[in-house]
Amino acid sequence: MANLTALVADDSLSARELLREALQQAGITVTESKDGDEAWQLAIKNNYDIVLTDLYLPKLDGIALTSKLRKHPDYTTTPILAVSNNKASGKKDAIREAGASGLIRLPITPAELLAVLQKLLPR
Repeated sequence: MANLTALVADDSLSARELLREALQQAGITVTESKDGDEAWQLAIKNNYDIVLTDLYLPKLDGIALTSKLRKHPDYTTTPILAVSNNKASGKKDAIREAGASGLIRLPITPAELLAVLQKLLPR
């Protein structure tokens, strides 16, 4: 997975650190954002290979960010993972409708995250 890039959008520093460390262990270069608007601006300036977004971001939540990204030509097929530290009750349909590739729940081990990414990312 070396030479891939990821955007991690989460307002929780500890969640960003957990995801960054797991992604970096796989050789993925990580850019971090703490709100949805900033994540959107970063995404349209850079073409990331994967996006991980918290559901409950300030300014533009993860579902709206995912939906917006799916409408952008660079992100129609890019894996976008919704991230939540709760059960995301009542959000599963909205996550799917927005076009997310899946949902991961925190905490997640690096091995678990890498297993998910191996299914989604090109070899």
